[in-house]
Amino acid sequence: MQTQQKPSHVSLYQHYVNCCETLGIAGIMQALDRMIVLDYLIANEDRHQNNFGVVRHAETLEWIGAAPIYDSGSSLWFSKPLSLIRADGKSTCKPFKPEHNEQIKLVSSFEWLDLSALDGIEDEVRDVFHGSVFADEARCQAIGSTRPY
Repeated sequence: MQTQQKPSHVSLYQHYVNCCETLGIAGIMQALDRMIVLDYLIANEDRHQNNFGVVRHAETLEWIGAAPIYDSGSSLWFSKPLSLIRADGKSTCKPFKPEHNEQIKLVSSFEWLDLSALDGIEDEVRDVFHGSVFADEARCQAIGSTRPY
């Protein structure tokens, strides 16, 4: 992000894409599409600029590509009261827009996304959360019943 100055008329999203393209980092828009969609689906509130990036080869310093998605702990309404667990995309997000329902509009293509792969995910989510000391039964059911698509 600091390899070139961001013009005031260029969005933060476009500036990041421009920086990566200038450095020769391939596939950055596709990686951002996947990151934004995942963050939308899991209601991640903390994808700040230190929670995504690119990978370089340790010896040659050659740019390899986008880093795998990491640090998604501030998701699934982790700090929200039960009454605010909902899938309307109005949850807070970062880094490019303040709400997921706005940030998802930055996705350039959804052709790669197969939402049918998520069929039955509600039961799997409930199973994962069941018995957690951090999610009581009501919270487990609310998260498992929330489907943003």
